[in-house]
Amino acid sequence: MDGFKLKISVNGSNTVISRDVEVPAVFSFTELHQLIQTLFSLNDGHLYEFKINSKKIWVPCDNYDVEGVLDNGLKIIDCFELISDYLEKNTIINYRYDFGDNWEFTIAVVDLITDGENYPIVIDYCGNNLIDDCGGIHRYEEIVRNGIESYGELDLGFELEFDIETVNEYLYLLDPGETLNDSYFKADFVESMKIIKELVVQRTITDFQVIKLVSSKTTYWVIQRTVEGFVVQLFEKYHDLLEGFYHLGNGGINNTFCNGWTFILSDEELDISMALDEDNLYAAFRNESGYIPTLLEVEDAMIIYDYLQDFIIAIREDKNSSEEDEIIEIYLDDDHVKESSIFIHEPKIDMSRYNYDRLGKREISTELEDSRRVCLDAVSLPTPTTHISNELKVYAIITGEDDYLLCETEYPSLRNIGESLIHVLMEYSERYGKPQRIVISNFNVLLLVLSFINENNIDYIEDDISVDIEAAIIDAFGFEIANEEDFDDPFIQDLMEELEGKSEEEIEEKLNEILANMELLN
Repeated sequence: MDGFKLKISVNGSNTVISRDVEVPAVFSFTELHQLIQTLFSLNDGHLYEFKINSKKIWVPCDNYDVEGVLDNGLKIIDCFELISDYLEKNTIINYRYDFGDNWEFTIAVVDLITDGENYPIVIDYCGNNLIDDCGGIHRYEEIVRNGIESYGELDLGFELEFDIETVNEYLYLLDPGETLNDSYFKADFVESMKIIKELVVQRTITDFQVIKLVSSKTTYWVIQRTVEGFVVQLFEKYHDLLEGFYHLGNGGINNTFCNGWTFILSDEELDISMALDEDNLYAAFRNESGYIPTLLEVEDAMIIYDYLQDFIIAIREDKNSSEEDEIIEIYLDDDHVKESSIFIHEPKIDMSRYNYDRLGKREISTELEDSRRVCLDAVSLPTPTTHISNELKVYAIITGEDDYLLCETEYPSLRNIGESLIHVLMEYSERYGKPQRIVISNFNVLLLVLSFINENNIDYIEDDISVDIEAAIIDAFGFEIANEEDFDDPFIQDLMEELEGKSEEEIEEKLNEILANMELLN
């Protein structure tokens, strides 16, 4: 892996305190900050910033309020951007941490490296660890000079002496893990996916089929037929199946709520750089609520591989077909199907997971009423840093005939998404009056707000609200569309298409690459 050899030195010290370290090129500025905190035993409890004066670049931390800072002539770069986009040999970076104690460091790019590790490693060092919140470099030197034992109020929680072996052992654990796509193991994985495709083609599946597989572990599988081939989804928990697959409107995956794994078995070549095979027909992703699907790491893939072997046995020996309201339950014993049956499945959500009594009584107080069409949903949207952080923002959105409102869910969870939905409903009512009827197509959204709308005597109807929601989202984020026919594709694809030409080239290309790869998931 390509990377950089860095010398990180503490400024203002009467003795040399430095660390020589190799870091992978895929490091972001945020990860570089966290590395420095580890290398000098700081607590990561304060603001920080990087400056590359030779390139007129300023990289403040993500919670730095830059609005009140005078224009210093530097271009602001997001801290989640990769260092490889801005560093070259002999580049000098100034790093400042804790603007009260004012720790200052100089980071010199000593050399470029190839065939390095995909985790950081310390290769040399001078000086001991630092002491956070001690008053800065001069106070630190006074403490060291007089003896740490004379300052009993300081509870370090670590040895002052730097231990390179212990630190490197810790940094090794930060290895993000080799992805399946870059692993020797992927050939076996692809071969299993090819076998699964041959078997699912033989099954009678008009739309989708749900399988409960009981082996050493109970797992839940959904086989979906698409125009391009098949998508197989794996859920480890029953409520993940409910929240990720079953919702009103259609049987597709909801990006906001889904937790599981997705395997694409395409008949057509995928326009995708993350495919597993040379023909670009197979891909595998990890899904997590509020995030864009990510590539499987080898450690996870090995566990999933065993699940796939059980799944192969199950669908090879089981010949059952099912209707959309049925689940095929298959028991394996000694690598053979011991028992198989079909049962009617009426998705039953654990209502206790949606109990918001502890939020307190909340009622719409307006005396006005809005009799027009009002749509409510929760959506996941990319940000300008999605290509780096892999993170989406989750919003509650309500749209009427003339206006829409968005409310961001900062820490996505059932509780917090429910809070946002209720908040945006109340805010809309304050502006335009209490809705008489709300259109809701997402089963999870319905459950999150059901008690609230019942308490406020609001009716709801099931409907396809994608056009209303997508129009509001595109308008809210400043995108333009050619005509309403652009809404024919799933939401994320529409949004991706509209991002083209609307942001910096690198961000645009990366977003297009990631979101285009998700086409089969919707």
